[in-house]
Order: sequence, then structure tokens, then C-alpha cells
Amino acid sequence: MNLQPWEIQLECSIHKDAYQKRKHPKSKRNENPQIDLMIQNGEEIFCVEFGLFRRNSNPAGTINKTGRTIKMLNDFIRLGLHSHFVKNDSFFVCVADSFILNHQMEKKQFDPFPAQNYLLDAAKVKSLLDEMKTAREHFDERFARKLKELGVTIDSEKIYDERITANKIEHETRILIWKVTEKLI
Repeated sequence: MNLQPWEIQLECSIHKDAYQKRKHPKSKRNENPQIDLMIQNGEEIFCVEFGLFRRNSNPAGTINKTGRTIKMLNDFIRLGLHSHFVKNDSFFVCVADSFILNHQMEKKQFDPFPAQNYLLDAAKVKSLLDEMKTAREHFDERFARKLKELGVTIDSEKIYDERITANKIEHETRILIWKVTEKLI
């Protein structure tokens, strides 16, 4: 793409209209959510959120599979809402190992991880938040409220799924990429 170094931006502010501000008027918390990577060449070309969903280095350790999946869904919504306002392409890039692959969330709202598609609208998010404590813990409601306000549906379609092999990788590990768009219904 012949990009210049200054066209590659890490931890950039999400569009200011892509979320609702915190409701508490005296809140001192930073209202500036970030996106991991933006490529901007004059007009923004695309943005990316990254996820690493694997067991930690402790052989007896575990992974919060549902929590990671919920965080990913939240990232899909963040990307979709940002793209709604800036009209760019958005992607979620994830490395996941066998400790989360084929994980089925307890309420079976989606196909097992990694699903081919994740469709998210206000009703689906409300259902997740109402039914799952884990969802409430890992979901940023500022984006859920904006999703409801706009009445849009976010579609995340898996466009890449390949196994990673290396001498030091003991368990099946895959690199996964979803393209995140606003779906017109």
C-alpha cells in the first residue's frame, strides 16, 4: 500500500459519536475509547482490533472462554459503530488455541467459537446482558446503548481461518479474521 509510517496509528480514539458518554455528570473517567490500529492515508482506510485467546503459560492454567468471547462481541460492536460514522472497513484479528476453539457459550446464542458470522443488534445484546453475568462484566454498555439508539445491526463475517504451526506451539492454534460491517435489514 506504500504507507508512510505516520499513516499507521496505534491506539487511536474511536469516533466520538460511536458511543454514549457515561451518564454520571461528575464522572472523571476518560471518555476516549481506543481502537488498536488505524491505517489512515488521507481518508481512513481501515481499522483493526486484536485478540489473543489462548491459555496462559501455566500448564495448569485455564482461559475464561465465555469472557473472551463476550469481549470479542463487544469489539465487533465498537468496530461496527466506529465504521458507521467514518465509513471505513473494520476487522477483528484473533489468535486462538484449542483451549477456546469449539467453545459453546452456555445459552447457545451463537454457534461454537469461532462462528462464521456473529449478528449483533440491540435485542441480542440486551438478551446477553440480561441472561449472563459474564456479559455484564465484559461488556461496555456505552456501546450497547449507542447500538440501541441507532437501531443498527453489526455483522461480523469470518474471512480468514488458518492453522498456525511452529516448533513451540503445542496445541492447535489458529489465526482468525472477521470483517465487521453494518448490516442493513
